[in-house]
Amino acid sequence: MLGEIDFNKKPIQPKFFLAKPDRTIIAKLSEAYNVNIKERVSTLNELSLDLPYDIDFNHKIIRNKNVDLLKERYQILAKLGNEQKWYIIHQLEDKMDENKDVKTVKAILLPHELRDKTLRSVKLESKNAKQALNTVLASTLWSLENLDADFELTYRDFDFPSNTVLDAVDKIAETFNAVIQWNTEARTLSLVKPEFIGINRGLKFSYGKYMKTLAKETRTDEMVTRLKAFGKDGMSIESVNSTGQNFLEDFSYFMYPFERDANRNVIDHSEYMSDSLCHALLDFEALINSKKDEFSKLLKEKEGLIDQQSKRDAELKNLKNQEKVITDIQLLQQFDQNMWFYKFNYNGSHTVQNTTIRPTYYYTVLGKVSDSSNITISLDGNSKTLIRGQWTVLGKIKGKSTTSFEVNGSAQGTEVFIQIANITEGEYTEANNESALIEKYNVDNKQMQITAKQNEIKNINDQIALVNKQIGELKKVLAAENNFTKEQIIELNPFIIEKEFVDEKFIDPKDLMKAAKEKFEEIKRPQTSIKIDIVNFLEVVEEQRNWNKLRLGDEVIIQYERFNTKVTARIIEIEYDFENFNINLTIANVKEIDDKADKLAKYINRGMNTAVTVDMSKNKWTNTIHQASEISEILDRFWNKVTNTINMANNEFVTIDRKGVTIIDPNDHSRFLRATHGALALTRSNGIRFETAITPDGCQKEKLKMKKINNIILS
Repeated sequence: MLGEIDFNKKPIQPKFFLAKPDRTIIAKLSEAYNVNIKERVSTLNELSLDLPYDIDFNHKIIRNKNVDLLKERYQILAKLGNEQKWYIIHQLEDKMDENKDVKTVKAILLPHELRDKTLRSVKLESKNAKQALNTVLASTLWSLENLDADFELTYRDFDFPSNTVLDAVDKIAETFNAVIQWNTEARTLSLVKPEFIGINRGLKFSYGKYMKTLAKETRTDEMVTRLKAFGKDGMSIESVNSTGQNFLEDFSYFMYPFERDANRNVIDHSEYMSDSLCHALLDFEALINSKKDEFSKLLKEKEGLIDQQSKRDAELKNLKNQEKVITDIQLLQQFDQNMWFYKFNYNGSHTVQNTTIRPTYYYTVLGKVSDSSNITISLDGNSKTLIRGQWTVLGKIKGKSTTSFEVNGSAQGTEVFIQIANITEGEYTEANNESALIEKYNVDNKQMQITAKQNEIKNINDQIALVNKQIGELKKVLAAENNFTKEQIIELNPFIIEKEFVDEKFIDPKDLMKAAKEKFEEIKRPQTSIKIDIVNFLEVVEEQRNWNKLRLGDEVIIQYERFNTKVTARIIEIEYDFENFNINLTIANVKEIDDKADKLAKYINRGMNTAVTVDMSKNKWTNTIHQASEISEILDRFWNKVTNTINMANNEFVTIDRKGVTIIDPNDHSRFLRATHGALALTRSNGIRFETAITPDGCQKEKLKMKKINNIILS
């Protein structure tokens, strides 16, 4: 029955068990006191507790045997409600005073053991999160359990010159902007997007409702109105920004609540800026929007040209490498007196050239003429038709000590170029390999290809220069000095608060722009931080309806009328002080939820206008190709895991209500199954989203196993 209190339920108290490194339980630490647990979203949990040296046993003071069992690096199993976590002891401290002797135990969540393993000179190129984690965890007992599908579609480079495995895991999570969820029971970890950590369960703290103290602070130290963004090697966002600048800019906070109608009549004034400046800023925003399509078209055209330029540059580099190889062959054969060149101008006089060659070697004779009209070239009596300006194989030679070529015809001023090169027996016997012989032995042919490629690149560069000129003209139209008066620029200056967002891991301007936008959203208004102390309601039977609502990462409501404070915030740290019946909460992502704050948020959110349309220096990452032999392995791993999960289930609770049928294990609250009339859905993110579902339209899954198999077959 709603609101009914079950007095048979016991308040939630922590329980601790001492275990050896192999997790053999050797003692229950029921005498522990001064228990303090710090749970954090971004770093490892910490546990501290005291054990007395002497205890009362049957009205006798005896030595506490558990004190002697404690050892460094032993493990502690901590149970709090339906949750249990393993900690590793990292510090033991003996204390004495005139009243008692105490041993203080300090422990850190089990992943702390990953600090024991090191990585040296490990470089990972073009790896997604799964590949990177599997590599750094290879020498440990830990493995990857789950990760968001997006983390498998993004590739990054990593360099670990001298790091612990724990540092490497943290770096990988930071790079992909992910939160690590540790499963200490199975020694696994999962990477989750921050937005899918925790939900709002309706827990509220206010004066007279759990809250003991509140400290609210608003600071402008980190506030920004102009954020410059830089990635690897100084790369910026100007190529993907509709203003052509290397920064994002937004003055909405200082413009609020300025408003005007369609006829530019002022409805409401800014609390900071003059009406003239507000008009100019809005006009400038409208101008940017009107030019956005034009700018995007130019940037897209430039992107295509730069992509062509990049390909032609790579082709040119390849041609020059081939030229070097041919030159080496040429020098080697000439030194061995096994390659000959004849170059002359033919003026109508019959010409014969004899060359002494080695009868045990194989040769090819190549020829080129500047004009093929009225000229004939014969090799050992066999004539060959030549095409102007192109190299042609005149023939192959075997078992002769001399060879001769003749030039006949009435042509005048025609340049003739003949080359005799030593070839292999395989090249001599192979049919229809004339083009390959020219490619391998003729440096002039390669130089012609290089010249043609350089002309292609020059043509592309000319087109890029033309587009750059058009972009430059558009930038002039959008320049501040052409859209603001001198007085407006002076007034605006104090509101320009600049900071830099620098992250070397970004090699793509689009990715950098996306990250910069996300960062800008966080800091383009004054930052509010709140710390509160609350009553430990976990020990109050009458509050049992809220016992399961206090979870790390969840959103809660905080309200205090005297400060005009009503916010939602995410719990990023919980410190349990069981000795003093107190819980300290550290919260982040503070969002005002009163009417004024809601209006301000909407005003600010409409203020930033940028365009993301072009890639200037994107590296082409190669996709992972699965071998066909992996199909059975993928299926076996997947189905064995599912089978074990179902067969070993023993703590399933079923709820039937207006939401449908819900099956959940209270010890694993983030995962559950829900069935409605139109869907059978599963979640691993507290129901924030359902990653897998079966509907009348088919099976929907965040990342299908069959997609991997199809990729294997198609490849």
